[in-house]
Amino acid sequence: QTCALPIYLADFERIPAVGLFGPTSTDEFGFTVGPNITLKANNGLQKLSEHHVVMALESLLDNPTQSEVWRV
Repeated sequence: QTCALPIYLADFERIPAVGLFGPTSTDEFGFTVGPNITLKANNGLQKLSEHHVVMALESLLDNPTQSEVWRV
């Protein structure tokens, strides 16, 4: 089950954030206006690692205005 509330709060307050998505629709439940990096793993969240999340967080620290989808 998906809980998108933290993403919505960060998004609308324009707080840079990282979103983790498996096969869930990023169009329906993802970011719309705020800076973010969306980590998208179509084959399931088990494909995401700590390394992916740390890289995304570091990238947002370097460029806090970006909005990107990274496919894993």
